[in-house]
Parts: sequence; C-alpha cells; structure tokens
Amino acid sequence: MKKAIYLWLTVCLALSLFSCASADTPEVIPETEQIFTDVAGTEYEEDILYLIGKGLLAETPDGLFRPGESVTRAEAAELIAGVLRLERIGEPEYTDVSKDDPAYDAIAICTMRGIINASKGAFDPDRPLTRQEAFVVLCRASGLSSDAPEPTLKAVSDSEEIKSWARESVAALIEASMLFPDGSGKIRPLDKMTRGEFASLLASIDRTTEWSAPPAQLDPFYMSWRGTRGAEVKPQLVAGEYWLFLPSSANKESLELSFAAGFPESEVVFSGDLGESASMPLNVTKLSTPGKRGEYTLCVSSPEITGEDAITLHILFSEGLSSVFINSDNAAEYGRSFVELGKENAVSGTMTMLSASGEIIYSGELPQLRLRGNSTTYYPKKSYQIKLASRTDLLRIGQKSKTWTLLAQYADAALFRDKLCKDMAADLGLYGTPDSGWVDLYYDGAYRGVYELSEKVKIDPNGLYIRDLEKEYEAANEDYGSSPALASGINLYGEVIHYAETIVDPVDITSGFLLEENHYSGDESCWFKTNRGRAVNVKSPEYISKEAAEYISGLFQEFEDAAYAQDKSGQYTGVNPKTGKDYTEYADLDSLARLYLIYFFSNNQDAYCQSTFYYLVNGKLYAGPIWDSDQSFGIGWTEPVLPSDELRFDHIVGGLVNVKSFRQAVKEIYVDEFRALASEYAERRIYEYFSLLSGAERMNHVIWPEYFSVSGVKSSFPEGSEYSDAVKYVGDWMLERLSYMDAKLADW
Repeated sequence: MKKAIYLWLTVCLALSLFSCASADTPEVIPETEQIFTDVAGTEYEEDILYLIGKGLLAETPDGLFRPGESVTRAEAAELIAGVLRLERIGEPEYTDVSKDDPAYDAIAICTMRGIINASKGAFDPDRPLTRQEAFVVLCRASGLSSDAPEPTLKAVSDSEEIKSWARESVAALIEASMLFPDGSGKIRPLDKMTRGEFASLLASIDRTTEWSAPPAQLDPFYMSWRGTRGAEVKPQLVAGEYWLFLPSSANKESLELSFAAGFPESEVVFSGDLGESASMPLNVTKLSTPGKRGEYTLCVSSPEITGEDAITLHILFSEGLSSVFINSDNAAEYGRSFVELGKENAVSGTMTMLSASGEIIYSGELPQLRLRGNSTTYYPKKSYQIKLASRTDLLRIGQKSKTWTLLAQYADAALFRDKLCKDMAADLGLYGTPDSGWVDLYYDGAYRGVYELSEKVKIDPNGLYIRDLEKEYEAANEDYGSSPALASGINLYGEVIHYAETIVDPVDITSGFLLEENHYSGDESCWFKTNRGRAVNVKSPEYISKEAAEYISGLFQEFEDAAYAQDKSGQYTGVNPKTGKDYTEYADLDSLARLYLIYFFSNNQDAYCQSTFYYLVNGKLYAGPIWDSDQSFGIGWTEPVLPSDELRFDHIVGGLVNVKSFRQAVKEIYVDEFRALASEYAERRIYEYFSLLSGAERMNHVIWPEYFSVSGVKSSFPEGSEYSDAVKYVGDWMLERLSYMDAKLADW
C-alpha cells in the first residue's frame, strides 16, 4: 500500500531533543521540493525532504510540519504503514477509532502485526508516544534487535529509567548507530518524541535497513466469551502469555467464543495436543490435555492473518462460585484505573451476577462503585464498594441489600480468613454479623480474582436490626444529608468532638448509634477522641448535632475510664471512680467477651485499633459486629504472627482483661461454647472452604502469584507453596492457638 501521509500531529509518541539520526550524512532524494515552511534550516530538513521524496509526507493546508510537537500513536502508525507498504487484512474494531478515520487502515496494519498495541480494543490514537515507546515500535517494524542489550546500556546514564520491555530496542538502535545519547549520556526514555525526531529516525532506518515487519497476528482481544446480559470475558496478558479466565457457568465442552464484527472468524483455528477445530462451539476437553492448574492450552491461528504463526492461549475454568461482571459506563475515562486512584472517585455502571450454573442473580444498573479500605488500598488487588439500583439478595440467603462490598483479601493466600471470623462470630451469637460468600470478579471484561462478597456493617433490617436513628434525623431535619457545615469543639472531658452545625436531634438519642474505633484520627464527618488517644467514628447517623456528639463521646469516655479504673493497691476494679458505675452499666458484658474471644483466637492485628465496632441500644454499648479480619491467623504487618503471640491490647480491652468479672465471663464462654466451636472450624470447616475455593483459586493464583509472600504483610510459608499448604497452615496455626489459649485461660 502506497499512501500519502498527512501528519497532523496531535497523538502521542515522545522523544527528546537530541539527534536520533545516523552519524552519516543523510541521503537526499534529488529534486525534492520542500513543501513545509517551518523546517528549512532545522536539523530535520534533509530527513523530511527524504520522506517527501519517498511519498510518505504530503503538503498540509497551512504549509506547516510542526517538527517540535509530539508525534501521536496514530501518526506513527500512518508513517510506519506507509514505509511497509502492506495491505490491511480483516476489519478489526476499535472502541476509539472508526472505520471512517483516515488512519484506520494504518492502525489496523500496525496492531494486527503487533507493532503498536491496542489494549482491549482501544488504540488511544491521540496519545503522544514516549521516546522508549517510539524506539520499540520502530524496532518491531524494522526487525532490529540486540543480542546483549545490557552491556550497551551501561553507557547510558539514565538507563534505569528504561523499562524492561524497551531495553532491547534502545540497545538495538544504539548498536545500529541510529540513536546517540546526549552530552550527559542520557537518552531521556520518558520524554515525548517530537514529529521532527520521529521523522529523522524513520528516515535513518529506511536508508540503512531492509524493513522486515512481523507477520500479521491474531489479536486475542478481538475474541471474547459472552454469557448472559453483559457477562463478557476477554483474554488478558499475564507474564507474557495470554489467558482466558472463565466463570463456573462457562461450558468447557461447548464453549462459544465470539469475535469483533468484521473479523474473519471463520478462518480462526484452535488446536491443542489432542486435536483442532475451526468451528464453534469448542469442546476444549477434546482439544487439549489439562495442565498443572487445569488450564487448557490452545494455539490460535488464522491462515489468512497469521500464516503459520499462532498465539498461545491458556483457558482456565472456575468451579463452584458465582461470578460478578462489572461494566463501567465510560471505561475509557472512568474505568477501573480511575476508580482505583482514590475513594473519592465514585462512578456508575452496570452489573450482572450469575450463579455457578449460570442463573441470573442480578442484572441492572450500578449507580455507584468506588474503592474501599484503608491500608489495603495500597495493594495491587483492590477492594470495592458497590451500590445496586434495588435491594437484592445476592447471596441467596433471604436477605436483601443495596450496598455490598467486594473484599480482595490480597494478603490472605487462604482467601477465607475474614469470612472464617464472620462465620465463627455468627455461630457464637454476635448480633448483626454480616453475611458473605465468594465470587469471581470481572471488571470491564478482565478477570480480577476471587473476592469475598459481603454485606456491610450497617443498621438494617437484614443486618444490625436496631433503631435506625439516621431516618429519625432525616425526618427532623429538612435537607439532611446535603453536606451541612461541619464543626469541632471540646467535650466535658477535654477531648475534641466533630459534629454538624444546625442539626436538630430526635427526641431520644439513647439508641441507634453505630461507632467504629479508627486508630488516632477519624475519617467520617462526625467523630471524637478519648483520653487514651483513640479516635472513634460515628458511622451512623452520618451527621449528628453538638449535643449528640457530647452525649455519645461522654458515654464512651466513662466506659473507657471504668475499664482502666484501679484501686489504691493497683487492682483493676472496672468501676468508674467519678460516676461509681461498673463498666457493665456502660457496655454489654456478653458481647464484649464474645468479640474478645474471636479477636484473641485469630490474633487479629487490627483488633481494638481499627474496624472495631460498637452499637448503642437504650444507653448501653454492645460490641460488634465483627469486621475486617484479613490480618489474622498468622498474618502480621511486618513479621508472621505466632500462635503463642499475645493479642495486642490497644484500647478498651487493655483494661478489661485485668478485671475479674470480664475474665470470668470470657473463660465461661470459652469452656462452654468457644473451644468446641473453634476446634470444629480448625479441623473441618476450613477444609470445606478449601473444597469450595480450590477450583477458583487456580485462576486467582495465576494473576496474583505473589500473594503467598506479600511485601509488608507476612505469613509463614515460602514462595512456591500451593493452596493446600496455605490452608493447612491456617488449620495448624488454629490448633496451636487453642493449646495456647487453654494454658492462658486456665489461670483466669
């Protein structure tokens, strides 16, 4: 294909300002007329004249070439396709390039030959290329390569900035005397490449190199599995190989894959070690022998597109789990990468949830999706909060809710520590414990791993069913919730309180509060601190008055003072010295003891410092519901937690464990109920979790292999361990912990 290229440089390809041309005097095609008014006398003039003479550049309406502007991906594709003189094969579809676009043919040629990547059908035509990106695409197009890049790159002073995927290309251009570091030895790989620099480098390669573009290739991103109502999965690149992670509802014996419109799907051949097929549906069990993780490995080729070349595609099927498919309303601008920038980035979309057998559990609008968590937001596998259009029983347990959380459990190789604690809490009778289950999560067509789908801790008829004080605040205050002015003050105990101004309280404020300990600073609209430095969030209601803040902070402070009260001999009394009230008059002893036993048993590293909840009923605090237990059963922030390690006593319980009545209550529940329950979980229940999760964990492990040794979060098994090792580790740890508790509580 010979085509005049109109370089209206608005896309991105970035190079620095030092020369990329050959050291030799460039060849100028005789009698070539300069058609641009802004390149005469520049270092790029002779190279631009050369490209004009080759028919690769045509006159622009304003007569300008703009050599100092950045070159875009679309412009780079047009120039490269013009040099290669290749015809487009097929009609691939892009989400951001129409078939009427003048650059469509060139973009299709470059993407189908792997010269410039299109990610999940998006080409991003107007983005400027960085210098290192430009070096890579030019080397892919020309066939230039380096056998030993690292010795060459030693002479480059900023080589540490060159990404691993670009190092060979940079070295190849240096070795071919087409790229020269500047006077300080830098090549500035992260800078943007200008139009003039790209033209100069292209001309230099064309003069001295016989172009050997790679053959056209089947792009797996034009392929997808489509389930019911928006359930779509596309192949994704993991560690340099393509994988298709399919939900439990996909049928491995009758797998229907679809292709983008215009793609010559009739020519696509799937072949494995057992056979091949060029028609849908596929019976992958007849084509391939399962690998180590149960994956089916197929070669995917198209004689029309790839010739004898093919891509390798690994297909993995989940087992036994429901699947959640989230699709962004505007994936290009407000997709997953935008959401994961911060918790303030709430977006909308749609969601489909299918059972393991493919039944529709939910299909509809997703009015809100946002990031959730605190320290866990720094992990690569993120957690999310979703809000549905209507209350739905996603877990099929007879309880409907609008708001749910998708918990990543990135640090937990066993994938069940948090749910384990919730299930134990429910069995132990801790009121309001959230229900949860596991799902495979797909976000904008990409598999993201096994997630715990959980109800939130909230006041709700299906959860913590206590008086809903928030609704009473809404009734008492017009425009309640429309971000009233926030203020702060000092309570009677000299501590800061945060509240909302001009808020009118309901008549009775002795019930309906949901509180959460949150380290040393609150992160809700209303919160307060205690004399021992603990911050307590008011989770519900969202906005309370100054009077309500004084009431609830005063009650909590008196409880704290009672927990740490001592007589003259230093014995803990549990009686507030100012009010004369026992701690059990401020808080429910039974719930305090039960929550403590679960925290003590699991050695939850967040216990009593964050995500520890209390709720208020008739002027008395109750402990729970339990939440956020992924840092438990051996996982520590910097080192593994041993079964014999003490539970960290950060707050209330640090005083209560010294009070005789609290000790007695804990010991009685341990002997009568808890020990048998914990043994049951350690010896049987966690292996039921293992049986349910093992099929899905195979997929999760492929994209998150490092979760066995997460940086900053430590557990006690080596890299390379299998899922069964991670589960056995938890079981063994639990049994050792019970032996430790037997000895510890014997003295109580």
